Amino acid sequence: MAPTVGFIGLGNVGAKLAGSLLRNGVALTVRDLDRATAQPFLEAGATWGDSPRAMAESCDVVITCLPSPAASAAVVEADDGLMAGLGTGKVWAEMSTTDEAEVRRLGALVTATGAGAVDCPVSGMDLNTTYEAIRISSGNSFVHETESQVILNGSRNINFTMDLVVKDMTLFQSVADRAGVPLELSPLIL
Repeated sequence: MAPTVGFIGLGNVGAKLAGSLLRNGVALTVRDLDRATAQPFLEAGATWGDSPRAMAESCDVVITCLPSPAASAAVVEADDGLMAGLGTGKVWAEMSTTDEAEVRRLGALVTATGAGAVDCPVSGMDLNTTYEAIRISSGNSFVHETESQVILNGSRNINFTMDLVVKDMTLFQSVADRAGVPLELSPLIL
């Protein structure tokens, strides 16, 4: 029997990833703070997750794709959070915008329930290799073939708003500060 997947966080990145799962026939349960954001997924066959706990109880794998470490912590640790429903045989896959210390902390709590914890960052490979791997796989699409070009050609004009850039860079700076790594450009840009 195919695994059931829960997806929490239907923002800029999460919506695309969850949509790909749904289009490929995965039994998907979705949740977002704004239920209206989930409506297209529900109309396409996904089910609504009443709470992170309920999703952890009913799904084999729960993926979180959230905008901050605080959001991840809330979803995992709340009274009705993932930890309350996870156990042996379950998997939490973290794809949120977070930092390594928080992923390790939450991962340890999740594994203490008997579940598996997987850190799944959404970036980090060589861009040309990544592009080609996607192009020749089931991930290829018109959007991939067109939008990816703005990254490869260096323009990077993909309408990623400055508040999202500042949020990500602030997290990057905090990781460097904790590790005692001096950065030259990051503080100037922030």
